[in-house]
Amino acid sequence: MERHRKLAVFNLGVGLRTGFLFLCLIPMLGPRRAQGAFGTLGLLAFGQLFYRRKQPDEVLDDERDCEVMRRAGKVSFAIFWIYFVGALTTVSLFYGGRGFVPVGVVELFGWLGWLVLLLVYSTAILIQYRRT
Repeated sequence: MERHRKLAVFNLGVGLRTGFLFLCLIPMLGPRRAQGAFGTLGLLAFGQLFYRRKQPDEVLDDERDCEVMRRAGKVSFAIFWIYFVGALTTVSLFYGGRGFVPVGVVELFGWLGWLVLLLVYSTAILIQYRRT
């Protein structure tokens, strides 16, 4: 399995577990305190272990890998902007007349945006490797 595919599976697992943990903590702690579940995204730092070279002259990426990463970035960027505009519209419709948005709501939409970006990027990588 390619290194990028391994990293995408790892990132997808971390992202899904983070989302599941967040959803499980909401009934017990409430949405504000359940945001602590996003701290598990720190495990993404261990993904760099997939890029260690076993030999000094080993090639890590080829043209196909670069093209897959570029296309996955485009897809995840487009989906993130759809999420971002949807979140802004939702906040505007819900809090529009009051003149302020609570900080907790802004933080929550930020964390969820990061999670959407991660999950879409990893999924796009896996789908492209599956096709080729």
